[in-house]
Amino acid sequence: MIKEAVYIYGFAKGANLPLTMKAVTYANNLHKDQKRDDDAEYFEHPIRVCRYLLNHGIRNDVTLAASLLHDVIEDTPITKEELAEIFGEEVANIVDLLSKKKKVPAEVYYREITTDIRAIIIKAADRACNIDDMINCYTTERLIRYIKDTEEYVLPMMKSARKIYLEYSDPLVAFRDHIKGVVKVVKKVIELSLELERIKRDQNTSFA
Repeated sequence: MIKEAVYIYGFAKGANLPLTMKAVTYANNLHKDQKRDDDAEYFEHPIRVCRYLLNHGIRNDVTLAASLLHDVIEDTPITKEELAEIFGEEVANIVDLLSKKKKVPAEVYYREITTDIRAIIIKAADRACNIDDMINCYTTERLIRYIKDTEEYVLPMMKSARKIYLEYSDPLVAFRDHIKGVVKVVKKVIELSLELERIKRDQNTSFA
C-alpha cells in the first residue's frame, strides 16, 4: 500500500472513522494493478482526492469513504448493490451518483450529482485532482473537451452549491480557485500548442 494510503488509514483510525479505514484497504484491492493515463498507480488518485478533502476540513466518514471508492463502480467489477452490502446505502448511493453511465448525457449526470452535497464536494476534489494531472497525459483535443466540461458543468455546479450549503463554502471556494488557476495556465499551453501546429502546417505547405 502506498505511503499516503497508510497515512489516511492511520488518521481514520485515530479519528474513529471506520468506513474510511475499510475503504482504504477495499479500494486498494479493487484498483490493484490498474494504471492512470500517466502510468501512475490508479489507487494514488482516490487517495489524493480523499487527502484534498481532509486538507480542507472534511471529516464526515461517509464522505471520505465514498471519495476513496468514487471510481470503483465505474472502473471495477463491483456493483452498487455489492458496495451497499459492505459500506451501506449512503456510501453506495454517492459512489453511484459519481459513476458515469453509458449513453447518459453530461447534463443528466451532473444534475444527479447535485442531489447530494457529499457527491458535489467529492466531484470538486476529483476535478481539482484531475485538472492537475491532465497536462501531462491528455492530447490537445482532450484538454479542450475537459476544460469545456469543467467550465460548463463542474464550476457552475460548485457555485450553486456554495449558496445552498454554506458549511461547505470554504472548501468549494478553495477547489474553485485551484481549478480556475490551473485551467488558465492550461489554456495558455493549448494556445501555444495550436500556434506551433499552425506554424508547422504553414511550413509544410510552403515547401510542398
